[in-house]
Amino acid sequence: MAMEEAGCEVAAAAALPGSKPFRVFFIPFFIPTHTIPVTELACQFAARGVEATMVLTPANAALVRAGLPVRVLVYPFPSVEVGLPEGVEDAAPLLTGEVTSIYRATDAVRGAHERILREHRPDAVVADFPFYWMNDITEDLHIPRVFYHVCGAFPTTVIARISQHRPHARLADGDNGPFLVPNLPDRVEMVKSELPSILRVADVATAEYSRKMLKSQQESFGVILNTVYELEPAYVDLFGRTQCRQVWCCGPCTLWPTDDQEQAAAEKSHPCIAWLDKQAVRSVVYAAFGSSLHFSKEQHREMARGLEASGRPFLWAVKESAYAATGDGWLPDEFEDNVRDRGLVVRGWVPQKDILNHPAVGAFVSQLGWNSLTEGLHAGLPIITWPLAFEQFFTERLVVDVLRVGVRMWEGFRSSLPATDQDSETTLVKGEAIARVVSRFAAPGSADEEVEAMRKRGGEYGAMMRAAVREGGSSYKDLQLLIDALKATRTERKLERETAAAPSGSKPFRVFFFPFFIPTHTIPVTALACQFAARGVDATLVLTPANAALVRAGLPVRTLLYPFPSVEVGLPKGVEDAASVMTGELDKIYRATDAVRSAHDRILREHRPDAVVADFPFCWINDIAGDLDIPRVFYHVCGAFPSILIARISEHRPHTRLAEGDNGPFLVPNLPDRLEMVKSELPSIMNVADVSAVDESRKMAKSECFGIILNTVYELEPAYIDLFRQMECRQVWCCGPCTLWPTHDQEPEAAEKNHPCIAWLDKQAATSVVYAAFGSSLHFSKQQHREMARGLEASGRLFLWVVKDSVYAAGGEGWLPEEFEDRVRGRGMVFSGWVPQKAILNHPAVGAFVSQLGWNSLNEGLHAGLPIITWPLAFEQFFTERLVVDVLRVGLRMWEGFRRSLPATEDAEATLVKGEAIARVVSRFAAPGSADEEVEAMRKRAGEYGAVIRAAVREGGSSYKDLESLIRELKATRAL
Repeated sequence: MAMEEAGCEVAAAAALPGSKPFRVFFIPFFIPTHTIPVTELACQFAARGVEATMVLTPANAALVRAGLPVRVLVYPFPSVEVGLPEGVEDAAPLLTGEVTSIYRATDAVRGAHERILREHRPDAVVADFPFYWMNDITEDLHIPRVFYHVCGAFPTTVIARISQHRPHARLADGDNGPFLVPNLPDRVEMVKSELPSILRVADVATAEYSRKMLKSQQESFGVILNTVYELEPAYVDLFGRTQCRQVWCCGPCTLWPTDDQEQAAAEKSHPCIAWLDKQAVRSVVYAAFGSSLHFSKEQHREMARGLEASGRPFLWAVKESAYAATGDGWLPDEFEDNVRDRGLVVRGWVPQKDILNHPAVGAFVSQLGWNSLTEGLHAGLPIITWPLAFEQFFTERLVVDVLRVGVRMWEGFRSSLPATDQDSETTLVKGEAIARVVSRFAAPGSADEEVEAMRKRGGEYGAMMRAAVREGGSSYKDLQLLIDALKATRTERKLERETAAAPSGSKPFRVFFFPFFIPTHTIPVTALACQFAARGVDATLVLTPANAALVRAGLPVRTLLYPFPSVEVGLPKGVEDAASVMTGELDKIYRATDAVRSAHDRILREHRPDAVVADFPFCWINDIAGDLDIPRVFYHVCGAFPSILIARISEHRPHTRLAEGDNGPFLVPNLPDRLEMVKSELPSIMNVADVSAVDESRKMAKSECFGIILNTVYELEPAYIDLFRQMECRQVWCCGPCTLWPTHDQEPEAAEKNHPCIAWLDKQAATSVVYAAFGSSLHFSKQQHREMARGLEASGRLFLWVVKDSVYAAGGEGWLPEEFEDRVRGRGMVFSGWVPQKAILNHPAVGAFVSQLGWNSLNEGLHAGLPIITWPLAFEQFFTERLVVDVLRVGLRMWEGFRRSLPATEDAEATLVKGEAIARVVSRFAAPGSADEEVEAMRKRAGEYGAVIRAAVREGGSSYKDLESLIRELKATRAL
């Protein structure tokens, strides 16, 4: 069997010497409505550095324009074998009744696909859904197969529910329904005649084909849906839970922004566009029915009658089918003359996306092929639905009943691919019905309130879809996450090969690191893994895709990815860490801990590293590590002090002795210092009446693990580390601050020096600026933002305030007082988004730090030798405040009033810190030499602790020695 390759010279020339590109083969089904979006998807992969290859039959390869950044591999189509004329390779040239012949070719091309994949051995395969057997080939080659769905979650899920429950089978013979589709987020009814034949037929072969298709989907690496998550979130979530391992919404594939000027010029010069330029805004109804299916001659004539009788301007694109090309009888006599002033009939290809987005077009008559639907919605148009076959009748329910952006052309009897002349007559939609519906779609402002509401909703969905494919949008992010996940499999395969090939005496010592799903955990664990790697350890980070994005390319660590159970824990798909959620939803991130246990178990059993460093929430990793006979090190993102306070309160529960309604304070017993807390500042888990089970499992995990890494410096809290050693674990190593080890990484240094915050600080006097930032995981209310602004303004001090790009901040409305930034322009800067915090804190202009006391922020502030204004919000931060204010005495509380860990809605007013209080504290932090002796003493002590921390991570320092000791002891376990 001959095969031909095109486009390889260009791609090969572009590859860097010595680099091996990541190669993905794309295998679409033999229909233009599949080939075109898969080609667009391949181009998006190529734009992100992937070597993308389309595997196509000759006629379908003709759809791939020259100059696209993809390779093409061609294999012959078995036309004669499946009963089609030689050279016919897709549905476009066929009449409706012959379309099923194309599907019979699926099994016939298996041999060609297998030969191509075995010969070229790509790194991954994206294969269209009809090729159910593709998993067998890719599994044998040890490469991931991604299952591609040309449509969205809604039709796919409805089909799955009908296949599983067969509700239509309960109808009496001859009863056409309607019947309810069970177990869906919305009430969806269908009728039997609208079902594809594969669902109507009850034979064994059909059932077996459906079973193989579902099995292939469920066992594949994951599924690409050609949709936008926000369009059908409940159905994407349901699909992800019930039909596959993981899902990525990468659509609409045909609507990603491109720089293809040649294609754009061809589209704009089309006669349709010139005709539309002469029409009034939103006055034209555009009718087109895709490239794969055909109307009968009679239906064409009725369509013409209806458009003429509607009285509306129209543009009707007609496929050049066998009967249309003859020009005989498929339109009423003199029709085109009768409508010349307000209608245009075009035979052949039209630039549909340009037409739909033209200002003159106000509605779209469509058969609801998925590409056409997304193009219509992307343009923000209401849709007149006229489904013909396949999934189109299901898609109509999405358009009409769920999204409510369309109206049916016909409420009478309809059949998917009508098989008989009788069906054709019964399903004929008369011109009068067509005219009645089309006439409703006048220009905007008509009296038809239902149509105007559809138009408004259509516009909203259009804006949503355009945002999804722009940088930062949901489809943009999902595409990058998919590529990252696929690339990680090559790293994983390389790791397996190296491990298998290495002689037993020369195998590298392999440590797997499992951080919790929060940037404030992922970042320090990554920095710790890099320090292991710098000492000859083969370090691998085990991460979910969104958290893996925090690991910059070029670091000396491997990454292994596993899916995050967003939907399972009640979060939107793609949300995988605390930085992406509002404060009240943080508990959902913690609920994912148990849900990922099986993924961690699978990875550890498959790869069998020499040791595991796992974050503290993953208590059960001890069980797995113990079973594999490898050491598990328990990682604490913070230091000994907050851990000891939590342990003492959990053990003695002194707050439970307070009377109902009494908030304290209460004394925390058995500590080196006298420390008091109040009940409202405790994390919610400590206020629960019975925490014994949780407490016991955590204590057991600590006592049974190999030892514990604390992200701290021994000299910072020696009495508490010694106490921690006595009561919490077998052994402890102080290896922090993990984010502050010296590196030779020049790339981030250059980015930090060019940041606008640094340029602004360069203009300020030494130690004159108060820097305020509150981490990546927690959010202020809009009211608290406004009070913060008032306080900073009233303080009279220079300030740099960093605000997270949260939902309310991104909106730009109401979270700052009016004209605030104008009033403070000479002495204050508000910056929204990421900043180089370590570079800011160490800048000579910064003299104090307002912080929520996340442990990383505390370490960075102390490392810079700065006094700290404390404003804890949740978790261990209120305990850490006691260390800063009462033990180290390097900080001052922003507020002495009522405070609550993660304040509930009813506490929002009570916990609001007023601007006057903020101004009073911030104003005390003038430049050194002020009359405030307490602040000057804090500044002096902070400088001393800064010197201690900097010394600890240098060669010979306490953290340096502990890290080397830990690695030596872990390596010794392999020798045993």
